[in-house]
Amino acid sequence: NPVSILSVVSDNQEAEINILKARNELEKFVIEGSASETKVDVITTIDHNFASGIVRISREIMADIVILGWPRRAGFIEKLIGDKFRGILSNTDKTTFICSLEKPLVSHKRILIAAPPLAEHEKGFEIWLKKIAKLASELSVPIVLFCNRATENAVRKYFKKAKLSVSITINPFVDWEDFLVLSRYIYEDDLFILVSARKGATSYIGALEQLPTKIEKYFATNNRIIVYPQHLANNVTTEHYADITSEPLNKGIEAVQKIGKGIGSLFKNKDTE
Repeated sequence: NPVSILSVVSDNQEAEINILKARNELEKFVIEGSASETKVDVITTIDHNFASGIVRISREIMADIVILGWPRRAGFIEKLIGDKFRGILSNTDKTTFICSLEKPLVSHKRILIAAPPLAEHEKGFEIWLKKIAKLASELSVPIVLFCNRATENAVRKYFKKAKLSVSITINPFVDWEDFLVLSRYIYEDDLFILVSARKGATSYIGALEQLPTKIEKYFATNNRIIVYPQHLANNVTTEHYADITSEPLNKGIEAVQKIGKGIGSLFKNKDTE
């Protein structure tokens, strides 16, 4: 599947002018994608708000992953993910990556992942695992995974089934109430990935709720990604978008740009290589 980069333009009197500007701006990503032999499609759409546009287009193109950039405004990550804010995460069940990629991916020595209990039961389990393993392979770095025994068994089973040769070390981790204990194992040149879960998902636990804020505070010097795997949602709606700004979308485009050549590592499937 190609990488689709979306720009949502506000539905106002300047919409037609702005959509032309957006298309021209996004064309540079097509060139960058071709440099890594990755097919990139650019999509522009008009909508009353950015979140509903993202949700709608992700369904129309049957995307398997949505990428958003990590908000830079202080405290905004709480608004993006907190209980009172229901936006993109609450209204699409797509596997979603929220990325803060301030350093080049090639600077990393390891990819460190923390996954909650029952992560293996989410529909998007193999999606994020495959993408991260692919990235580790392209960067020639090992994966260090913290999880419980059941998740470890599922990961090893998938690695065997997919015939993945990536080096992986799995450490037992069950104390999610004391999540910051992981800080003693994380170095500045690690890419840190938290596998989280939406409320109502099989692997959701209350301790996950405050972790984005803690990660932003205590792992500020690390490149970091929070993954919300796809799950079997019963009632996905497009309500409650009023307070959503364009910042997550803009930062998502920046995140894709910063991935650079690594964009192919994350998204190319074996049958397109």
